[in-house]
Amino acid sequence: MASVQKPSSGSWVLKGIIAALIVILIYAIYSPNQQWKQQGRDEILARQRLENLYNAGNLYFFLTKHFPKSIEEIIAVLDTARVDAEAAHFEIEPKQNMNLLAEREDLLKVEFRSTQEEARLVQLQSLIRDSLLITLEDTMRIASFEVKDLGSRQTVGVDGTAKTIYQYRIWGQMKPLFEGIGSDTLCLDSEFPITVIKRKAGELSRDLWAATQGTFIPRADGAFFAPGLTVKQPVKSYSLNLPLAEIGVCPTTEKPFILKHVGKFKYKGGYAFNVDGAGDPLTTLAQKQAFLGALRDQASGALGAIFGAMADSAMKAGDSQYRIPDDVKTSITVRETLAVLPKIKPGMSLAAAAEQSQIAGLDSLDFYTSDAKRGEILFPEFQGNAADAFSKLLEDAGIQGLVQRVKLQGAFEPVQIDTVGLAVVSPITGTETFQSGWKRIFEVNPPANHGQIYNGTKSWE
Repeated sequence: MASVQKPSSGSWVLKGIIAALIVILIYAIYSPNQQWKQQGRDEILARQRLENLYNAGNLYFFLTKHFPKSIEEIIAVLDTARVDAEAAHFEIEPKQNMNLLAEREDLLKVEFRSTQEEARLVQLQSLIRDSLLITLEDTMRIASFEVKDLGSRQTVGVDGTAKTIYQYRIWGQMKPLFEGIGSDTLCLDSEFPITVIKRKAGELSRDLWAATQGTFIPRADGAFFAPGLTVKQPVKSYSLNLPLAEIGVCPTTEKPFILKHVGKFKYKGGYAFNVDGAGDPLTTLAQKQAFLGALRDQASGALGAIFGAMADSAMKAGDSQYRIPDDVKTSITVRETLAVLPKIKPGMSLAAAAEQSQIAGLDSLDFYTSDAKRGEILFPEFQGNAADAFSKLLEDAGIQGLVQRVKLQGAFEPVQIDTVGLAVVSPITGTETFQSGWKRIFEVNPPANHGQIYNGTKSWE
């Protein structure tokens, strides 16, 4: 009898190690993939929340007339605020044969009818078919039409005779955010059966046809609509598409988004350029260009006359689209500016004034109100044709000597600051870790920053 060889303990250990390695390999593939997918979902949700938070901040401003200082302040106000919400409306378009209706109305006014007139009236009644095209115009708030057949009821007409009235009621089914509002109700009454059908087939069809033999009977007030009520609608459900309590939290880090004020910084001021006078030397290119701009202004009359004559000459020659070439403009500007150089005497002072504004975050208040920033904003380095002309002027020995003699004195008004908007920013820094313990081995790179909305501009668009 042959003996059966039992597996050694070593082979079981080897198999266990192989199985463990297989599990680790599977997890090494599965875990990072799940993290990347989750990062993608978080990014979509984070940007939805950023948009909702930005909109909520603007709603807060609309309600309170000042900008919020914190996310908690926004939520506290919007959670209790309510606004008047007008009922939703939809449109109807009559499709009657107006000639037949007019003829019938004329016959109804006749007190004593001939047999022929009475026969014609009966014939008209059988020919007339009243119909309406019912159109869903308010597609932002109304999701679909609700149609209710009230059947028929017995009533007494103005002539004392009993009548059967057929009735339908049609109103708008509101989207979830606007359920508290409601809509006007279309009241369709007729002495004849009423048919209401979709104008087109398919689930996406939003229009209806309504028709009846004869005419639809208006309500007592002469209208076909029973008006819906204006209601007090909560702001949080009327204007936001995410729960108010969630919009301030980053889904990746569960930390609050960063809320900042955006301001408009208004600058006004000027330079006094003193020849051989008091002040600071011109040290930057922007300061030197500002002085050359003031020097060029001394030749503005001559430059205007020359450029005007060139344009007039081109117009007389039939060239209405003439544009002075840049190199020609530069050459003339340099020539005429150098021509005023002999007029500059010791003790003279030339002035340059400017006004400008800058949109920036109020968290950088000290930076944007500093003297250096005011000078940079009001007198930046020139670009284009003016920069070319000033570059050539600075090559002239006479200009170089004059620039060295000129001293600068700045006079800037205090910066005026108006809060004009909000910025909401993702709190992700790029150093976050989302795994712990041994799972850190399989952690993928931190998610990219979800972005920001800065005064209405989305960084991801």
